[in-house]
Amino acid sequence: MAEMRHSTPSVTLEVGYATAFGDLNDWCNQPQWALNVVKDIRQEGAQILMTTPLGEVPIESCSSRDLGAIDIVLLGNSVLPARLTSMGDGSLVYTFTFSMPTDIPEDVFRNGQGGMEEELQHLGRILESYAGVLACSAASFVSQRTGPGPVLCFGVCRGPGSHGTPS
Repeated sequence: MAEMRHSTPSVTLEVGYATAFGDLNDWCNQPQWALNVVKDIRQEGAQILMTTPLGEVPIESCSSRDLGAIDIVLLGNSVLPARLTSMGDGSLVYTFTFSMPTDIPEDVFRNGQGGMEEELQHLGRILESYAGVLACSAASFVSQRTGPGPVLCFGVCRGPGSHGTPS
């Protein structure tokens, strides 16, 4: 029997693929749209730390522009998969899968689903209103995996305030 329950909410985006992927793959943008979970992102050396309601969590990113993969990897190699898919009609669909243990009460799981759906709708509004403004400079990437597999990229945000807030 499965030990985890999964949910994969999605949002349709009306922006260019390169812009959406660039903004989504830049983890310093998450506090702007993942309002229920991501309170802050900071870098300590080569490690990226995400502040959540449960505390600080070290993360990595496994991404592939060609595949539309923008995954968060937590300690213990637990993966939170996200995908950006071009639908062929000029629109994109961004999906994010989250998981919770099966012993979590149903109302907590449903609240998690609702919160994720709210965040994705907020993300859509942000990307469609000022697409590309969130992106950090390519020169700021601090970590890359060598050898086969996806590249790991973490940006250090630029601009006033934190997390790439537009000027």
